[in-house]
Amino acid sequence: MKKYFIFILFLAFGCVWDQPADQEEVMAGSEGKTGIFSVTLGTGSVDCGLPTLLFTAEDSVRIANLTGEGGRTCMAYPLEPEFNQPGRIVIVTVRHPREDETVVCTAMGPIYPMVFVIQAEWVK
Repeated sequence: MKKYFIFILFLAFGCVWDQPADQEEVMAGSEGKTGIFSVTLGTGSVDCGLPTLLFTAEDSVRIANLTGEGGRTCMAYPLEPEFNQPGRIVIVTVRHPREDETVVCTAMGPIYPMVFVIQAEWVK
């Protein structure tokens, strides 16, 4: 009986109980970082079937801070099909995607960080 009591005490007090965050806190944290960039549309990701955005060298630090990864190429989700024109320049407002917005890829091609596209418009 003593063994069970000690085991129950260990379970009750030995584990860390995480309190779920408020939904507002989760939303503020995931959408807190946004950025507006002038990008060139890439040919797309062979791996995921998503279009790619090619950022300028001047924006490489800003995009790395936004995605948490280095590199100047990112996969864009969701980007309207009308913007599937490689080589054209677009102004995009992007943020880091939430966990429920990630896309499963096959890992057969290069892996780029993903950004969530809030708004896109052609450069006039």
